[in-house]
Amino acid sequence: MLLKLFLFFILSYSVYPKCISGDCTNGIGVDVDPNNNTRYEGQFVNGKKNGKGKLIDGDGNIFAGDWTDEEPVKGIYKFKNGDKYSGTLKDRMFHGSGTLIYKNGDRYNGDFKKDKKSGTGTMVYRSQRKIYIGKWKNDKQHGTGRVYYFTEIEKGKFQNGVKIP
Repeated sequence: MLLKLFLFFILSYSVYPKCISGDCTNGIGVDVDPNNNTRYEGQFVNGKKNGKGKLIDGDGNIFAGDWTDEEPVKGIYKFKNGDKYSGTLKDRMFHGSGTLIYKNGDRYNGDFKKDKKSGTGTMVYRSQRKIYIGKWKNDKQHGTGRVYYFTEIEKGKFQNGVKIP
């Protein structure tokens, strides 16, 4: 019996998040989830992440922003590799309007759909010394757009990341 109780305690600790400080039911608290190695600090409503909060995952990525029923909906996501996203999310993916700044200095500002550039947006390619303003689909230039080089302007229609005649 003692062994069963011990195993239940160990398994329940490793499967469920644990409130380590504050009020993780209806207030401000800190919970850790040893199952996926995350730490959340912020507001809770009815035991769920709701309101302002910050989550740090086991890889060192950090999301700080607004939560609704356990889901991040808007905020800033700082990746361990140096990239940074600021904007809206849906189903834990970039979705809606946002800005993605890459560690190499490139920057995209515009629409996202399921983690991909889709819709209208502007991409500044610092290393290539050009800017693309126009339509996007599945992370590629697709539709009408303009490419501005530091010395010239290229206008046209783009499909799957390539200018078409």
